Amino acid sequence: MSERKCNFVIEDNDADAFLIEEAVAKAKLNCEIKRFSEGQKALAALFEQQTSVPDAILLDLHMPQVEGLEVLRKIRNTPRLSHVPVGILTGSSALSDEQCAERLGATR
Repeated sequence: MSERKCNFVIEDNDADAFLIEEAVAKAKLNCEIKRFSEGQKALAALFEQQTSVPDAILLDLHMPQVEGLEVLRKIRNTPRLSHVPVGILTGSSALSDEQCAERLGATR
């Protein structure tokens, strides 16, 4: 049996987070989802040395307090986290958001 994966979902919209969790459950992925509704709380968990490094992160770009792009910037500038794939979730259709996320190292 393979080791259970741990993924972080950093999303302030409850409905969007629910849909992600439902998709993971329906796909029967051997995966734990840790959800954070604020960028600041996610960063606190990521930078806590006792927290395991997640296998992947789904990150909303537009959140209150700490924006997703700032979270992504901090992840990419931290050696312990820099290799983690980060997928972007956003309702934005602004090309500048996509370009900035790519420049900061979002996973395609």
